[in-house]
Amino acid sequence: MATQVLDQSADTLTSATGGRGITLAPTFQRGYVPGAIDGFRFTLVVTSATQMPTKIFRYRLVPTKLQPVVDQPPTAVEYKGYFDGVCSPADLEDFPEDYPVQNARPPWFRLDTVDVIVRSRSIAEEAYTAILDEVRNLVETLETMDRQESAPPVIIGATGS
Repeated sequence: MATQVLDQSADTLTSATGGRGITLAPTFQRGYVPGAIDGFRFTLVVTSATQMPTKIFRYRLVPTKLQPVVDQPPTAVEYKGYFDGVCSPADLEDFPEDYPVQNARPPWFRLDTVDVIVRSRSIAEEAYTAILDEVRNLVETLETMDRQESAPPVIIGATGS
């Protein structure tokens, strides 16, 4: 499937092979002047999924600021989730949706959206393409994992025959 990078406004991209698939709705910053605008932003939102979770984007909760407000104790910490990539099949099983498990180390969780801000449009194009490649790989890997072959039985201990 050919993809036009960063030339879409609210189009959806669908990556599907076999019975699994996912639809992503990208948005891109309007207007970019190299040398005058110091950043570029795009988002991806999972709008639907077939035979797989919609929350496929991996985040890690990290401390961003100590004592965020003057009237809080000096040990108060503000946390924020940082996008770390597209989940692997194991991540889908291990990491909870929306917020990490209390006291989890490291504190990973999954969301259905990603908001990327980078320094230039060219970096945004690279990041966007890499994320789509990772999503396609996830769908293809899940499809491959669905194809199981029978193996001879494994007998442990007495079988009674």
